[in-house]
Amino acid sequence: AKELGNEVPTAPLIFLKPASSVIDGGAAIVLPKDAGRVDFEGEIGVVIGTRLSRATREQAAAAVRGIVAVNDV
Repeated sequence: AKELGNEVPTAPLIFLKPASSVIDGGAAIVLPKDAGRVDFEGEIGVVIGTRLSRATREQAAAAVRGIVAVNDV
């Protein structure tokens, strides 16, 4: 938010990337023809393997199946 000149939130935000937004490593990234500015950045992805609701800290930690490096385009 800060780098774009927006107000910085006081609490952390959660961004969801659905499974349909993931491609194989090395696969071509296809951009829409009308795409103007395209930003990219490295992210840390957390793979959650269990559906949870009102989980304890221990339950949430046990549901993590992996941590991955993500190229967010």
